[in-house]
Amino acid sequence: MSPSRDAGPPPVEYVLTSKLTRGDSPRAGDVDLEHVRLLAQLDDELPPILVHRSTMKVIDGWHRLRAAESRGADRIGVRFFDGTDDEAFLAGVQANVAHGLPLSLADREAAAARIAVLRPSWSDRAIAAASGLSARTVKRLRARAAAGTAQEQKRRGRDGRLRPVDAGPGRRRAVEAITAQPDASLREIARVAGVSPATAKAVRDQLALAGAAPPTGAAPPTGTAAPARTTATGTGVPARATAPARATAPAGTTAPARATAPARATAPARAHRRDGAKGHDGAEGHDVGGGHDVSCAYDRAGRHTGDGGWAR
Repeated sequence: MSPSRDAGPPPVEYVLTSKLTRGDSPRAGDVDLEHVRLLAQLDDELPPILVHRSTMKVIDGWHRLRAAESRGADRIGVRFFDGTDDEAFLAGVQANVAHGLPLSLADREAAAARIAVLRPSWSDRAIAAASGLSARTVKRLRARAAAGTAQEQKRRGRDGRLRPVDAGPGRRRAVEAITAQPDASLREIARVAGVSPATAKAVRDQLALAGAAPPTGAAPPTGTAAPARTTATGTGVPARATAPARATAPAGTTAPARATAPARATAPARAHRRDGAKGHDGAEGHDVGGGHDVSCAYDRAGRHTGDGGWAR
């Protein structure tokens, strides 16, 4: 029985309740009598129970069987399960997780620990799906149960495929195979290394990117080497080009002073000459250009009385 098994339900058959016994149930403790009473009060027919055909043990539905007996029924609907005892236990865990009276956390953890022993190749997620736990909880339970014991090298996922627990050894073998036969096909490398073609391709691409192996079917000419790829430190990504540094003046020298625009020329100041010769009437002369003076006359009170004519 694999975790991906998804067969249709078997037909319902009616069996004498006296022929059925309690099987290996994941539910610890005695029967929940209150749950039995509630089931017995239902008006509808109880759903069929799951019974291991070879042993006639109830895999799932013991409370329903007790409820039917409390009603006075001597027969009950049954779906038979065909498989080993271990497979019957797994089927019982999955059925109890899916419906009916919920399993306690302790019951589910105990079931997961037992499944890990019965199916060591199952992945943590597959066991978690079967037992109603998280994959992290299953991993913890598995580590506790497997302390000091050898671990399985491969585990089966929910899709039924086997995968290695540690992919490191397979990748190292793929590196060795590619180095020894760089022209080999991916399928050949996968076969030799015991990995998938996808893993072989991923390893080859990483080697080609790192420059550790030549491309398939080609090698650099003798005496030549491919130019080293400039990468940013520790990233594998080409370094980004930066602008050249700005030139600076040599030490001990100073840059020439910045040239400034010449001062704006202004018109020469207009000559204004006073000869300082004043009479009692306050006459003074003004140079108006061309060597001509104009004399102005003022009275004693300082009032302008007119021009006195040209002075040469």
